[in-house]
Amino acid sequence: MPKIRVILFDFGNTIMKVVYNYDIQVSNLYNFFLKEGFIIPSFWDFKEVYSRTRDKQLQISQKTLKEYDFGERFCKVLERFGYSCDPKNDVIVKAINLYTSVLFSGAELQTDLKDLLRDFKTVFKLKLGIVSNFPWPKALLTTLKKFKIIDFFDTITISGDVGWKKPHKAIFKKAIADLKIPVSKTIFVGNNFYADIYGAKKFGIRAAYLKSNENAQTVFKVNGIMVEPDWVIKSLNEIKNILKQYY
Repeated sequence: MPKIRVILFDFGNTIMKVVYNYDIQVSNLYNFFLKEGFIIPSFWDFKEVYSRTRDKQLQISQKTLKEYDFGERFCKVLERFGYSCDPKNDVIVKAINLYTSVLFSGAELQTDLKDLLRDFKTVFKLKLGIVSNFPWPKALLTTLKKFKIIDFFDTITISGDVGWKKPHKAIFKKAIADLKIPVSKTIFVGNNFYADIYGAKKFGIRAAYLKSNENAQTVFKVNGIMVEPDWVIKSLNEIKNILKQYY
């Protein structure tokens, strides 16, 4: 097998532990719109409309693999309460920044992540990248800067910039093109079987499945085809064992 020269990582719950609190996000968004002068009958009315709009948008995005837009979602919600809306309006942009900042407010680095990234760069001389599904790149980049790990990465490819989400080949193609190293010398590390493992392997990239749940499956059928990761790991530290074989 070719030697490894690139590691691409997923973001959420791969290199960062992220805990989502949907109710707090929606509550903050509701209160923000009230302060901006929008008249909405009650929080429960807002949450019901918001949840239906969100679910429909996510279903379409999952089916087409086109990344969704927070601005469009927020505007559709406000339109249901009688307001016309521009997704690029300053108020909507502020709302997106608020919503996404709450999303990552409880994020934490995975154990020993900085030391691992440093070793990958200085000891193994690898190129590193992130390939993440997230519609608002600014929030993800801000989080990487906050934890002082952004400079470890040679490329950061985010679906909100590309327009397509994993497992679509376009987002993997962009990352590989940025690094100018063949897919045969690249591995992908992720915790989502469909987006990360299936997506990477479909594009020809070897994949390590970060298995956080002891009882999680390690072989899946996708579109009638059995998909199996090249490696199953329980922690990012185990990547060093892979490198010892293929470095």
